[in-house]
Amino acid sequence: MSINLTSDNSHVCIIDVQGRLAEVVADSALMFKSLGKLIQAANLTEVDVTYVEHCADKLGATHSAILPLLNEASCLHKDTFSVAKSPSFSERFSVSKDKYILVCGTEAHVCVYQSVRNMLDLGFNVIVVADCMSSRTRNDKQLAVNLMQQMGATVMSSEMICFDWIASPSHPSFAEFMKIVK
Repeated sequence: MSINLTSDNSHVCIIDVQGRLAEVVADSALMFKSLGKLIQAANLTEVDVTYVEHCADKLGATHSAILPLLNEASCLHKDTFSVAKSPSFSERFSVSKDKYILVCGTEAHVCVYQSVRNMLDLGFNVIVVADCMSSRTRNDKQLAVNLMQQMGATVMSSEMICFDWIASPSHPSFAEFMKIVK
């Protein structure tokens, strides 16, 4: 199956990048850097972004490393591991064979994995943004990415996605985009 991402057919869903947990996952600095690029490119190309908070009263708010970039984004609150099981999910997302949900966040083997599994079961086209997610151990992340791919999700990097959105050096925001990805 060929995937042709555009700013019109993409929706980024950032799951539970919250509080201290976001700092203690494996390779957190790389995850924050990649998330920053993805969010900035989404803002530049007008891609919808939703961020999710799980029990924010206990885990804390979305991490300050990315929160300032999410000024145009919607926030969903959940108390289940899977955002797709949350009532607010169906209000924000609807299944379309021409749309993609780009999923990232923490932890890859718990909330991200369960969300992707349920999204796939509901018929969504899911892309897992591998460098924008993590778990406390690299092994748990890798197992989760492998399983999500086996279940039918496509795995991509943030830079692959960003270049799909911009599509061409003739894009009016190309110069600004290059400052983001470099």
